[in-house]
Amino acid sequence: MLAPSELPHAPACVDGQRRETYRAITDRRVAVRTVCTISALTREVGTAEIFARWAVIKDTSPHGLGFLGARLYDVDTVLLVWADARDAEPPILARVVYNRPEPTGWFHGCQYVEVDPSN
Repeated sequence: MLAPSELPHAPACVDGQRRETYRAITDRRVAVRTVCTISALTREVGTAEIFARWAVIKDTSPHGLGFLGARLYDVDTVLLVWADARDAEPPILARVVYNRPEPTGWFHGCQYVEVDPSN
């Protein structure tokens, strides 16, 4: 993977612009994402942890979502995600496929987990 300073033909630009160019080249998305800012709650499935933690959903797609949270969740962790805690909708089941540090917390890329209703 190329570092932002190693981009081919990278224009002299502000670091933020170079970072966006870098993300566009190294993007691993398989579907178009919709950028959003939705307050959410997250809780790890299968642990004794009873408290949900605040998060902000930053993007969604037909295959998953990305959220920013204060807590780091490991790859393959399955989470319950309540989008807009004021809503009565059931939680979303999602598996963390990658994470990265951000200045204000941890960004997590998640894939939706399909639930078999016959089980």
